[in-house]
Order: sequence, then C-alpha cells, then structure tokens
Amino acid sequence: MSMSRHKSKEHEKTVGRTESMSGTPHDAPATVENHERSVSHEETVTEETMEPVFVEQELRKKLDSMTDKYMRLLAEFDNFRKRRDRDIEEVSRMGTEKLIIELLPILDDLDRATEHKNNRETLDEYIRGIGQIEDKFRDVLARTGLEPIKAVGKPFDPTYHEALLQMVTEDFEPGTVSEENLKGYMLGGKVIRHSKVIVSAGPGK
Repeated sequence: MSMSRHKSKEHEKTVGRTESMSGTPHDAPATVENHERSVSHEETVTEETMEPVFVEQELRKKLDSMTDKYMRLLAEFDNFRKRRDRDIEEVSRMGTEKLIIELLPILDDLDRATEHKNNRETLDEYIRGIGQIEDKFRDVLARTGLEPIKAVGKPFDPTYHEALLQMVTEDFEPGTVSEENLKGYMLGGKVIRHSKVIVSAGPGK
C-alpha cells in the first residue's frame, strides 16, 4: 500500500516536471516576439522623432547658404553701382572740361574786345570782332551737337515751338510762325529749349 502511494507520488512529480519542461518551448517564442516588437517600436519612434530634426537642419543649411550668396551678390552689385557712378561722373567731368577748354579762347577774345568798346576810332573793328567771336562760339557749340531750331516761316509745331500769342499779319499764312522771340535749340536731335514764337492768325479783315 505504501509502495503504491510512493510510486504514485513519484509519477506525479515526473509528470509535473515533464509538463513544466514541455511548457517552456511554447512560452519562449512569445517572449522573443514581444521583445522584437518593442525594439521595432522604439526604432520607429526614434526615426519619426529624428526625421523632422534632420529636415530642419538641412533646410537651415540651405537657407544659410542662400543668404550668404545673396549678401555676396548684393555687395558685388553695390560695388558695381559705385564704379558706374564714378565712371559717369568722370566722363561728365571730362566732357565739361573739354568744352570749357574750347570756350576759353572765346572768352579771351571777348576780354580783348571789351577793352575797345568805348573807342570810337576802333568801333567798326569792335563790331566786326564781336561778330567773329559769335561765329567762333557757335562753331564750338555745334561741335557738341547743338543745333538751332528753324522757326520763322515754318508751320507752328508744338514739338519745337512754344506759342506766345497769335498775331494778324499779311505776310504769313494762318498757323505759320511769323516771329521768333527766343531761339530754340536741339542737342543730339533732342529739343532742350523750345523756340518762343508768335504765330500768324492770317490776314485781318
């Protein structure tokens, strides 16, 4: 009776150990799978967290690079503008200097002429000299591209003429410039001063 119970207890222990051992293989895969899921979840969270930071860093680098290029371009343009302004100023100065050099002899002639303007014995020479000085002065201005605008006898044209008034006259057709009050000029084909004129209104009744 005791032997039978002893064998029964030994059998239960053996069965229990067997069941315990047989249960281990079933539990192990579940534990590994849970671990892999946990690692995968951590990696996903890390990637999702790091991706915006990486994008922000790249965008900031591109922004800094573009800003640097813009500042360099702005500095180069500013230097170019300053050089251009200096060149224009130099060309203008040289042009003015050249014109003044050409006008100085005329000024010398005027100085000499005015010394004799009150001398009756040389009055004719004075008048003739003033005419020569005027011709020389006009030649210098013509070389710069200055041209007088023809007005008297021409049809009135607001492009070239400025009408001061209309006057009845027998000598000119209506709408024709009958008198020039102030001469107009063009420089290089551009009107720089309109002729101030009187326009014929036709013959009176």
